[in-house]
Amino acid sequence: MTVSNGLIVDSQKRLIFQGNSLMNLASGSTTISNAHYLANKVYTTIIASKSKIVSVQLSINGDPTTTKNINFNALTAPNIKAGDVVFLWEITNDLSVNGLTGQQAYDEVVIFCNSVRALGGKIAVGTFIARNHSADVADLFTRGQDCNTLLRNNPSEYDLLIDLGVDSIFNEKTDADNTTYFLSDKLHLTTTGQDYAAGLISTDLLNSSLLN
Repeated sequence: MTVSNGLIVDSQKRLIFQGNSLMNLASGSTTISNAHYLANKVYTTIIASKSKIVSVQLSINGDPTTTKNINFNALTAPNIKAGDVVFLWEITNDLSVNGLTGQQAYDEVVIFCNSVRALGGKIAVGTFIARNHSADVADLFTRGQDCNTLLRNNPSEYDLLIDLGVDSIFNEKTDADNTTYFLSDKLHLTTTGQDYAAGLISTDLLNSSLLN
């Protein structure tokens, strides 16, 4: 490891995944944690053409961006060196677990982005996708859309927006009723849904210049 101007630098760029159960769970599962099926699917696609990229899996089930910010220096920062790429895909737990407004959830994403950039990293952000869980309060999906709108309108706050929430499979609340892509909890993804999301993520990353 080499340090320059206080930042870690070396020859292998890292793709760091920071999210929740959507990236942490096993294939088509709501219970098997730390398998990182979706994130590993993205990474497998990436390394087919970017062989020197290293994957770092930091996603935690139920972990809101708020908590990621609180624990940033202990959990995320030690894994980032200058030029690394962090993919943050969360939002949903800040809305459901913490009850944040769309603006507040957006603000937490911006805090995380700024922390990554302060270490010389690049930040890609995934948008909120469909959910129709039985425990969701009535305005949760609307708050998610509000957060997505703020992200789309403020591109200077990140280096890449991976807008899963605009895709026709994921952009309406009732899309989560589609059992091809969503499990019966109408929150987590089937293997088909995971593969589809992974395809969107890997395509956007490869089409950007972040991994060059």
